[in-house]
Amino acid sequence: MAVIAALAAHLLLPESPVRVPEKVDLVGARLLAAGVTAPLIAISQAWGWTSGRTLGLIAFGVAVLAVFASVERRRTQPLVDIPLFVRPPVLVTNLATLLVGFGMFGALVLIPQLAQTPASSGYGFGVDATRAGLLMLPGCLIMLVTGPVSGALAQRFHAKLPLALGGLASAAGLVMLAVQHGSQAAVLGWTTVLFTGLGLSFAAIPNLVVDAVPATKTGEATGLNALVRSVGSSLGTQVVAGILAGSITAARPLPTDHAYTIAFLADAAGSLVAALAASLVPRVKARDTADTARVAARTAA
Repeated sequence: MAVIAALAAHLLLPESPVRVPEKVDLVGARLLAAGVTAPLIAISQAWGWTSGRTLGLIAFGVAVLAVFASVERRRTQPLVDIPLFVRPPVLVTNLATLLVGFGMFGALVLIPQLAQTPASSGYGFGVDATRAGLLMLPGCLIMLVTGPVSGALAQRFHAKLPLALGGLASAAGLVMLAVQHGSQAAVLGWTTVLFTGLGLSFAAIPNLVVDAVPATKTGEATGLNALVRSVGSSLGTQVVAGILAGSITAARPLPTDHAYTIAFLADAAGSLVAALAASLVPRVKARDTADTARVAARTAA
């Protein structure tokens, strides 16, 4: 599939007329990689939220990211244009993306884990990995429908509308999964509601990002947005895994049903805040004239 996609992109997609040759900011890339990786290692190792190693790596990552921002502001060809990405339309969209990733990937951990838990637990279905995947298949298919619907809503109104609606739908599906996950039919149905919201959200996010930045910054902006979503997914998976692990004891080696309820509600809270953030994304009527002039000058140069 990857080879087909690569060939199709090379042969069928028209080349952008905007070309601004730039050097790769290797210093910025190394700083960004270190700043993002250190906290994720701390979270993924599950040393405990109050562990000295956890807090130390998180503090180290934050410090490196502060240095990264300072260095990028002074570079003529930065990896990330900091002044551009702290503008409200881009910043709020990335915040919503972080929270959508948190809720989605947290659920992708919870649903298969729940389905494959032995029935003797009192709540699991005891199915194999294939059946657990099939419970999410209708939701994945419905995203093929909700994606175009999101585009139509964005064109008619504004891309923040489908993003907000998607966050609300995802939150509703996750809340219902929290209170009704006792049967495969219920999990299948509410997972479909969840993925309906995700389809609306993920189709709207790139439109918001592209509309908010100059034409020469779309690749950089969408790349950073993808990174933010990945960070959100990493946080989501580790938070829900921590909730489940916290309910395990020597006498009961499986997570409790209550832990699943709390984990689904945590994901729902993230999706709800994502919907709120989406509603606060400022409208961008047109690209700034200063940006347009700068792009034209650099292109001519």
